[in-house]
Amino acid sequence: MSGIGGVRNGRVADAAPDPACRAFLLLARGLAVDIPPPERVSLDVKMQRLNIEWADGHASVFPLDGLREACPCAECEGKKVERIPKPGVLHIFRQKNRWKNVRIEKAGSVGLRITWDDGHRGGIYRWERLRELQPAE
Repeated sequence: MSGIGGVRNGRVADAAPDPACRAFLLLARGLAVDIPPPERVSLDVKMQRLNIEWADGHASVFPLDGLREACPCAECEGKKVERIPKPGVLHIFRQKNRWKNVRIEKAGSVGLRITWDDGHRGGIYRWERLRELQPAE
């Protein structure tokens, strides 16, 4: 028996009847289709920043303290962080920590894993989440 919007017997059907439903289902499954991939990711420990250049020309500049507070792992409460503003000129002097041994590595095709000086490396910063934390202006 067919239901409304591609729902059958209480389950979402694999083939959505129209493009709008299909896009919704893809987003609901966590497969964001409109996030451009990063073209370049660089870590600047001296300036305490993570830089991401996206394929659509947008550049994200994250202060390391802000990223640490937004850690997406199960232990941290990073989901409470809604936005990380780009660092200002004096940000480096106002930060709580001075990160010296930070390392970044790709987490497959989905994002980055950051290893912090405090040994924490539990969360994967997904590309979609990073873009959400610092949207285009």
